[in-house]
This record gives sequence, C-alpha cells and structure tokens, in this order.
Amino acid sequence: ALDPGNYFVRVYPGTGANTNYSLGVSATPTDSAGNTLATARQITVGSTTTAFADWVGTTDTNDFYRFTLNQNSNFNVSVTGLSGNADLQLLDANGAIVVSSLNAGTLNESISSLLNAGNYFVRVFSATGANTNYSLGVSAMPVPPDFAGNTLATARQINILSTTASIVDWVGTPDTNDYYRFTLNQNSDFNVSISGLSSNADLQLLNASGAIIASSLNTGTLSEAINRQLGAGNYFIRVFPGVG
Repeated sequence: ALDPGNYFVRVYPGTGANTNYSLGVSATPTDSAGNTLATARQITVGSTTTAFADWVGTTDTNDFYRFTLNQNSNFNVSVTGLSGNADLQLLDANGAIVVSSLNAGTLNESISSLLNAGNYFVRVFSATGANTNYSLGVSAMPVPPDFAGNTLATARQINILSTTASIVDWVGTPDTNDYYRFTLNQNSDFNVSISGLSSNADLQLLNASGAIIASSLNTGTLSEAINRQLGAGNYFIRVFPGVG
C-alpha cells in the first residue's frame, strides 16, 4: 500500500544469472468510502474540522459518507487538493439533493448549510470522468435553541413589568433576527437593553406596524440600550447582529 508520490522499480540479476523477464505492474487506488447510499462510510461530524483522504475517478465515480446531527447545526463541508474535476453534494436521509457545489476544473468545492437534527449524506463524485485524489473536510457547529421569533408575525410575546425581566437568547448568521412583542396598558417610561455580548449585536424599538421608533447601534461588544416615553399600545423589540 503506497501513498501518492513518485517511486522506482529495480530489476537486477540474482547470483550472476542471465535471464529475460516480463515486468507486470498495476496500481489500484484504495477506496475508503462506499459507492452507494447503502454502503456509505459512517463518519462523525464535530465542531472542529475532520479531514478524510480518498479519491474518485473512472473506476470509482462516487464516494458517499453518512453522518448524523443530534441537534440543529451550522454544517460545513469542503473538497480540496484536487488534480482533476470532482464535485460535491449534500443529501438528505432519503438521498435527495439538499445543495450542490459544482465548480469547474480543480477549483475547491464547499457547502455551508443550516441543518436540522437528523441523518444526512455527503457525495463526492468524479466530473467528466476525471481521476483525482481529494481531501474532504467536515464540521458542524451546534446552533443554540432560538426562543424568539424571526419575524414580526412570530415574535415572542413578553410581559413588561415595573421590575426588570431578564431574557437570554442569541443571534448570529443562521438566526439574524429576534423579535419580541409586548403591550403597554398605560403611558410608561420604557427601558430595554442588551448586554453580555461576545460579538456585535444591535437593538431597535418598533411600533405596532413594525416601523422603527428608536435604535441603539453601538459597535463591537458594547451594550445597547433604549429609553423612551411610550403611550399605551402594542410594540416590538428587535435584536439583530451588528456590523463592525
């Protein structure tokens, strides 16, 4: 079993003998991934990238990998180190295509997708009969539970009291908006803030129609706060990832 690279074969006479000979050579690439969904290689996908080396070509046109996500995750997969054209697909538990990466030539292939918990497949396949080694890199970062709605229509209903209520949630690339809905029964001195940030997030106060009343758009991990005199009525709070 040889790694990819350059080698020599030496033929030489033993004990002074003279002889004609026929030299026979062959090299069959090793295949660690299954060629069908049923024989897919089971892999474990974690929060750090794991790499798998294999090849596809005229005699092995498909490599399938099977994996399971135990919770909603931001999934990433890439194919690099190509010497010929190979493509990449992410498939659901039934083998239906979720998304494809079909770059030409020896360009790297990559897919990033927010996936629900469940079973999935990765398919690496030879394009136009090309033969190539490749490195498959996979990772999945679990997405924390999302308790706030992502739209005005699905906003989380909260109660506003005279003492401060604390709510914990998060926003990021797969969850770009958190909306909260509340009602004031009388004119009030309203206060809202977000703190404990590890990255930039911003804050807005919206009226019942979703129009912006006030914003707090500090940079970096600075806390955000809005203080406003509000009349009785319905309102929304929006928390979203900031820029910078």
